[in-house]
Amino acid sequence: MKNIYISPDGDGNGSTDSPCSLEKARELVREINKSMTADINVYLNGGVYYLTSPFVLTPEDSGSNGFFVRWQNKPETAPVFTGAKTITDWSVHDAKKNIWKASVPENTTFEHLWVNGVRCRRAWSGWNPKGFKNTRRGVKIKRSGPDVSTWKHPEDLIVTKKCMWRHIPGKVHHIRNRELVVEPETARTFKVPLDAMGVSEPFIIYVILNGIALLTADIAIENAYELLTDEGEWYFDRSDATIYFKPFTSDNVNFNTASEAVYSTLETFILLDGTVDNPIKNIEIKGLTFEYNRGTKLGITAGSPTEPTKAKTPLPQNALQINAGHSITITSNVFRHITTDALHFDLLGKDLNIIGNGFGDISRAAISLNQTNTVVDSRNKRGVLPENEDKFFDGVEITNNYVRYTGIDDIGAAIVYSEFTRNLKLMHNDIREVPTCAVRNGWRFLAWKNHTANIEYAWNRTSDVGQANLEDFCALYISCNNHRGSSIHHNVIDGAGLKDGNYGIYLDVYTNHVNIYNNVCKNMPQKHGSLPGVGGWLGLVISKHNNIYNNWTDSRCKTDISPPFYRYLPSLSNKFHDNHFYVPSTGEWPDAARQIIAKAGLEPKYRHIKDAIDNTLDNGYIPLKRLYTLTEKPLCGLNL
Repeated sequence: MKNIYISPDGDGNGSTDSPCSLEKARELVREINKSMTADINVYLNGGVYYLTSPFVLTPEDSGSNGFFVRWQNKPETAPVFTGAKTITDWSVHDAKKNIWKASVPENTTFEHLWVNGVRCRRAWSGWNPKGFKNTRRGVKIKRSGPDVSTWKHPEDLIVTKKCMWRHIPGKVHHIRNRELVVEPETARTFKVPLDAMGVSEPFIIYVILNGIALLTADIAIENAYELLTDEGEWYFDRSDATIYFKPFTSDNVNFNTASEAVYSTLETFILLDGTVDNPIKNIEIKGLTFEYNRGTKLGITAGSPTEPTKAKTPLPQNALQINAGHSITITSNVFRHITTDALHFDLLGKDLNIIGNGFGDISRAAISLNQTNTVVDSRNKRGVLPENEDKFFDGVEITNNYVRYTGIDDIGAAIVYSEFTRNLKLMHNDIREVPTCAVRNGWRFLAWKNHTANIEYAWNRTSDVGQANLEDFCALYISCNNHRGSSIHHNVIDGAGLKDGNYGIYLDVYTNHVNIYNNVCKNMPQKHGSLPGVGGWLGLVISKHNNIYNNWTDSRCKTDISPPFYRYLPSLSNKFHDNHFYVPSTGEWPDAARQIIAKAGLEPKYRHIKDAIDNTLDNGYIPLKRLYTLTEKPLCGLNL
């Protein structure tokens, strides 16, 4: 066994007494990894590793002969990878409104800011501000609204629409006749490809619903000094490299000239960069902390939207990015203050193990698996295309991860995977405070038949899902799963969302032969939502031959065990028996349910990871519910 040692300022030979740099360690590994007879351990000493560019590992850095190259913390130390840059030297800009300002280097770009370790909100209007109304191309300013054209930088405004399953931000392209018109490229992403329709949706109802939803969407406006009205908000004027901040006064935060704000200009900390023809293999990353990276609020996350739209999948640039990896293990790491997906796998992957990690304060998904190289074609509806056959994620274990406070910049799921996934075990995870689903896969690639297979959700615990205040979501979601062998069992689901029209468990289009048993669904909707028949502990849509038995729920929507009748006729092939509708007023849950409640979630060995995330988030963070439901902000334009 070979050991190599690294330190943040190392320039030695890699021994215990003379640690080296990351780059030197990579060179040393390449000298000995071609014919391995034991694992290679690369130990990172504690301290802060400030990165200005990604640390890249390629297939040349793979383990061989079944042995691993393990990049891990030296025992009893805590190495931290960060892209943090600090802003200080504040001065008062407007004493009456308590707005401060500071300078940053010219040509700097960032869209996220933390002050005293707390993520702050870029100046915005809140949802559905008075004086504005939704339009097909953007937002119309009413006569009672402000004259935005007179604002300092109206060209920097961002318009966001939130509806159904979608969260769509776009830059303002121009202002015409008091209308903020978003960029044409963003407007095109509002639409649904016509080739996604016509097979199962009668009368292209998805297109119709999408169009109606966009016209009735919640709207918000962001990124103007004139919107800087609430404590904890900030605005960055790029033209003069000046940031403005309105400090908190209610939380005993003593903001002064020496206070520190943090931003980042680094997107990816570590990149494992394989290719389809030459994957990177046998790598473990263990015991590291990743914090403060740069992402954009525009566009979409790597793992969503999960339904077909004309939105383009972004380049795979996330905090820990793995492209085409086989036998990759990511374990015992902490991800916090992340503005992209925290951990993302792309292209393909086999034998992927994501175990015992903590995720908190994540702008998009905590864990995502999504291919940017698949052929998107309506033929996917009929089966796997030959050109896609070798692009699956196969053999994935996601276990004992703690996930809290994700999806801050979009409404994506906390854990999301594409329909090109087989043999996935998702077990003993604890997921809480997320905008929509705790876990879901997609059907964006129209892969409705013979794709997703052998999926198991077991012994997970979810709470406070659905904080985006939307409907037709759930805690645990699965779709396009046609093969036998999938199951959802022994999960504890506490709540389905802020609105009634959500579910605990949701089997969406073409999900067949799934066994659902021994789940405890509590605090479920007690009535249906705004859409007829939608909401309860279980939803089924175009899914058949599923077995649902021996579950416990306190939902009074007992009819929701049939498919939503507002869209599809119920399938009589789904079998229901021995499900228990529990009434809380009668006393405690039955013994069998209480045993599941006690055991679900993190296993004892991994419960320490929860403290690393909770200690970060229990320090003045804005509740996710407020970010997605705030409507009481004053009329825009107060800081003219």
